[in-house]
Amino acid sequence: MGLASYLLIGHWWEEAANNAAAIKAFLVNKVADVGLFIGVIISAVVVGSFRFTDLLDAVAANDSALAGVGFWVGLAFFVGAMGKSAQFPFHVWLPDAMAGPTPVSSLMHAATMVTAGVYLLGRMFPFYQAEGSGPGSSR
Repeated sequence: MGLASYLLIGHWWEEAANNAAAIKAFLVNKVADVGLFIGVIISAVVVGSFRFTDLLDAVAANDSALAGVGFWVGLAFFVGAMGKSAQFPFHVWLPDAMAGPTPVSSLMHAATMVTAGVYLLGRMFPFYQAEGSGPGSSR
């Protein structure tokens, strides 16, 4: 999505403001992607799988290995969702996003990126709902 934002916002690249807005959108999305990537890697190492179902099964089984890193995995996933949904503090690129073609930009950023962040958090609801998932808890 960061590349798509970059290309769309920088559509009229001849203007310096559009070029700067495209670079800002790309970089902010990549920072959020790093958070999501870290969460995915930690959960995959602990659970042994990249599948949501396996992660949520480990949560349901009160996996002790997941209990130690559950807070950090949840925080990393949340950072990724905040970046995709352009929530604070990852909203700084959004006012500049209208530098590109407005109808396509609004469809992509509102309907796709915001939905991706909300879907991720909705899909991970059992993970966030699990009792004792805070730091230092034994689940």
